Formats: sequence, structure tokens, C-alpha cells
Amino acid sequence: MSPLDLAFIVGPLGAPVIGILSIVALVVVRPAHWAMWLGITFLGVTATAWLTYWFLWGKAFDRVDAGLDPRANIEVAMNAAFWASAAGCVALGVTVILAFWSARRLRTAGA
Repeated sequence: MSPLDLAFIVGPLGAPVIGILSIVALVVVRPAHWAMWLGITFLGVTATAWLTYWFLWGKAFDRVDAGLDPRANIEVAMNAAFWASAAGCVALGVTVILAFWSARRLRTAGA
């Protein structure tokens, strides 16, 4: 599996699942405020990039379906949204991991 395939699975395909699971995990662990705000911010970035990718994919599909070549600017914007979605998912996952680590550390220090 190439890095591009992995990024597609994590970004445009997996963003809804990763986003929901990450926010649920943050709500359950009740992390510090910084982690919740950072998670919500990354969720917003991921959701916006995901929606943008699929909107542009639809535009490109319509052009190809009509027998036209997709415009270069649509493909460039699609690639940017693709990578932004994947990066947002990774950043959201890292935020969740840091929130779990921080909450565990605080519980251990307080006990």
C-alpha cells in the first residue's frame, strides 16, 4: 500500500469515522480545555476539507461524464483538500493521544 493510498483511506474515506470517534474519545476522557479546543479546531478543518474534496470530486466527475477533461484548477484544489483532510485526521488523532496521556498523567500525579 502506497502512502497515497493510506492518505486516501485516512482522509477522504475515513474522516467521518475518525472525526466522530475522536470527539467521542475526547468527551469521555474529559481532557484539559486545550485538548478539547484543539480537537474541535482540527475537526472543523477536517470536516471542511472533507466536504470540499467531495464537492470538487463531484464537479470533476460531472465534467468527465460530459466527455470533458477536468479542469486543472479543480484537480489542484481537490489534491489540496485531499491532503488537508488526511492531515486534519492525523492531527486529530495525535490530539486524542496527547489528551489521554495528559489525563492519565494528571490522575497518576493526583493519586
